Amino acid sequence: MLVKLGSRTVTEDVVDLLIACHERIRTFIAMATRITADAGPDAREAAGQVRRYFAEAFPLHVADEEELLPIPPRIHDDHVAHAPAIDRLVAMCAAVEQGGPVPAELAPLAEQLERELTEHLAIEERDVFPALRALPEAERTRIRDAIRARRAR
Repeated sequence: MLVKLGSRTVTEDVVDLLIACHERIRTFIAMATRITADAGPDAREAAGQVRRYFAEAFPLHVADEEELLPIPPRIHDDHVAHAPAIDRLVAMCAAVEQGGPVPAELAPLAEQLERELTEHLAIEERDVFPALRALPEAERTRIRDAIRARRAR
């Protein structure tokens, strides 16, 4: 199952970019929970997609929040707390992608991350996004452009 990340429109606001990121996080963590149900070639493909997302794109999203957004300490603390589990998820998915068996630990890890990330994203959407929307348009544009620049590297 390939997931197309799609292209962005030039006029979207920084909050639109972040909402799209959150949807991708939800998509890929849900995909991780489904890998254990299929140990065949689809599991290898899905594991590769999950690995790439959480090894490449997810760290960019976290860096965007840490460096560019006015986040409360709770969000930073969550990022730190999630990192070891994300690293384990990436390692397990890499092994499956390379043809290894689906580890029994993958299902509970993916379910744990799904619970934790769902809560984390909800807090950001409730607390951080309204604060971003309240910033002057020029500041929102600066943040949006910095996020895009980080992706272009």
